[in-house]
Amino acid sequence: MFRNRNIKIKLIILFFISVFSVSLFSYSSPLYSINPWSDANIFLTIGRGMLKGKVMYVDLFDHKGPLLFTLYALCAFISNHSFLGIFIIEIISLFFFLYYSNKIMNLYQTGNHYLAMFAIGFMVCGAKAFSFGGGSVEEFALPVMQGCNFLIIKKMKEKEVFTARDSLMIGFFAAVLFLMKFTICGFFLGIAVSLVIYQFKYGRKTVLHCVLCAMLSFISVNLLVLLYFYINQSVSVYIDSYFVFNLFSYASKDNLLTSMYKAVLAGAFYLKNNPVLVSLSLAGLVSAWFVFKKNNDLKMYLIISFICWYGVSFIGGVFIAYYILPICIWSVLLFLQISRNKSKVPITILCIGTIAASFVLSPNIRHIKDKETVRHSFIDIMNASGEDAEFLMYEGYDEGFYLIAEKIPACRIFTNINTARPDIIQDRDNCVNEKKIDYLISMNKEIDLDSYELIAEEEAPYDDQIRTYRLYKRIDS
Repeated sequence: MFRNRNIKIKLIILFFISVFSVSLFSYSSPLYSINPWSDANIFLTIGRGMLKGKVMYVDLFDHKGPLLFTLYALCAFISNHSFLGIFIIEIISLFFFLYYSNKIMNLYQTGNHYLAMFAIGFMVCGAKAFSFGGGSVEEFALPVMQGCNFLIIKKMKEKEVFTARDSLMIGFFAAVLFLMKFTICGFFLGIAVSLVIYQFKYGRKTVLHCVLCAMLSFISVNLLVLLYFYINQSVSVYIDSYFVFNLFSYASKDNLLTSMYKAVLAGAFYLKNNPVLVSLSLAGLVSAWFVFKKNNDLKMYLIISFICWYGVSFIGGVFIAYYILPICIWSVLLFLQISRNKSKVPITILCIGTIAASFVLSPNIRHIKDKETVRHSFIDIMNASGEDAEFLMYEGYDEGFYLIAEKIPACRIFTNINTARPDIIQDRDNCVNEKKIDYLISMNKEIDLDSYELIAEEEAPYDDQIRTYRLYKRIDS
């Protein structure tokens, strides 16, 4: 009875840490007037559209994976008028990440690690992924990656052979991340290589069976997604939008050696933008040599999984500050190693220092309850016409305009895409002309179209910079 009571108390405390951390740092939190981050708004717009019968990629375009848009459709189902759904999913995501982080610590150090979990929660939420806004793929990948991390560390610690059930689970979660953002799946490539070597050493007869189970699980999930697009007669659009686009339109044009060189140099960029996250996580990788001691299987797994994750994630030459967030799954090893000291002073200092640094270095706190300006201003102008006007983010990213206006975009290309692919630009312009969009919005760029006139201009902050927003009205509307 007492054991069950202690487990419930532990879960409640971890949940409280998750709620507090996400509430304080994520722009999806009710403490903030809006989440202005373009990516989160794009995903939510597509999710809201899906609830209205729109088909991802076909009716509303972005190049992320289909399961991410499905997750955002769930968030939109929770709340179609706010970021409440994303806020709830963020809390759940952080909770399970901390839950598995705590279980990893308990493998080597018994006791309660609430202060360490508080520090790790603040470290994650104080990183760039949240100062952008919150709700990134990398954030939702954390519980999946840490759950697999825990399973592998637990098995290899006890020299246990991986079962068919373990392989099915790993294949399933690999598919989930693959269908959100496939570059993150370098982590699972590292798992696959490590486990084949490990299984060959301890259970040679089961290697093929486990590989087949993982592949069966991975392929089955992908086939279910393909079935959705087959039913909607859009398999080719899905393949072009998610795979072809990301592999060829969005990737670096550098050769392999140059890309590898740039990926290594990018470490300094990530350290500068995420000093607490990256420094503690790298220290965690070093600490593994002391935590795992003579367990060469775990050391090999650590090296291979880290190299594969980092290499696949950044070999494409695109380096954005929040992409590094998954490195935090290894930070727990630092807290684990320091907590094993007989004195509690070092771990207390580490935790309090992490909490304080994360709080001080995060720019989010000063924006709590900032008043929203440009979005409401432009929408009020458009609504003043008394018509159900259609508008489009013609030059600029979806930063919440569609959400506040409670509109589903009329055009497939409803926001800027990180490429100047001619067919995408033409698709957007054709929609503007054919559907006679009433209003166009731009950010930091003037629109030169004969059929539109500038009717409003306003400066507003975005990503800690002042941007100029312009509203254009169709002359014949």
